[in-house]
Amino acid sequence: MKGFSYISLLLLGLFALSCETVVNYELPINETKIVVEGSIENGHPPLVILSKSFPFFGNVNFNDLDELLLKNAVINVTDGNRTVTLMEYNKQALLDLSPEDFDLIAPTLEQFIGFEVDQATLDSFSIYLPNFTFYTVAPADIDFIGEVNQAYGLSVNLVNDSTFGTRELTAITSIPGLVNMDSLWVEDHPNSEIDTLFQLRTRFKEPDTLGNFYRYFTRVNGGAWLTSTASVFDDAFINGESIPFSVAKGQTERAKLEDPDFDVDGYWSPGDTAEVKLCNITQEHYQFWRTVENEKSNNGSPFGSFTILASNINGEDAVGIWGGYASTVLTLIVTEP
Repeated sequence: MKGFSYISLLLLGLFALSCETVVNYELPINETKIVVEGSIENGHPPLVILSKSFPFFGNVNFNDLDELLLKNAVINVTDGNRTVTLMEYNKQALLDLSPEDFDLIAPTLEQFIGFEVDQATLDSFSIYLPNFTFYTVAPADIDFIGEVNQAYGLSVNLVNDSTFGTRELTAITSIPGLVNMDSLWVEDHPNSEIDTLFQLRTRFKEPDTLGNFYRYFTRVNGGAWLTSTASVFDDAFINGESIPFSVAKGQTERAKLEDPDFDVDGYWSPGDTAEVKLCNITQEHYQFWRTVENEKSNNGSPFGSFTILASNINGEDAVGIWGGYASTVLTLIVTEP
């Protein structure tokens, strides 16, 4: 993930353009790190993606994915009573599954790649896809799913990896209790001249115990679950309140890199089947995504502040998150209010 790289304030040199003194700035060489992105959600099995960081000023393209993702790791997840060893999946491993087992793993595959795909389609287009790698349960352990108010431990072991050698990483997270949304509804676009796009609103009763943290996702017409550029928030100013708030339509990571259109981005079209997923998360989980989003928003800005990314991964040369989601979903077909 590019967001894990440490960013120098290179563009501060722009302020010196009118000065006669020439300042030479030497860019730091970033140390390569193991990047862990793992999650477990109520009703779903764990998903873990392992990769290695790359320099922010380096070059990377879609075909480099096979080189960035880490393979042959031994990953265990435990709830304190049961421990499962996750299975490593790539294109060939998925194609080798029986049709019945593929159907069991397909929802997690969709979560990883961001769109729904069946085995026949994967077979037809596999030649065009890089050799991705992710870890989740074996078909025999498909019943190992997240439960609310439950803690989960993660252990990752690399043995004789070509970059990192032998490493042991650990983390602990929990899935908090559920916080339910009361309703979804549609309101007019804030710009009265736009009558083809609308804003989506929801309301939920925030628990009266201070210290709750949230992340939300949206999807349209059964597509991928996506986030907005600001997907996390806490209850510092809403504790115990029943609050309405606007739900921005999520964007792909590619779309987030484009210049924003504030009259279009985040708004909904008539006929959209909108699904909103509100997730109660731990403070550590919130801090990770808050710093990631802050880092992304600062990229390329001479005014951006240096961001130290939060992480709950224990171990040498590692950064990332092992986080739980307590999720509830509401659905609404968007019509004119």
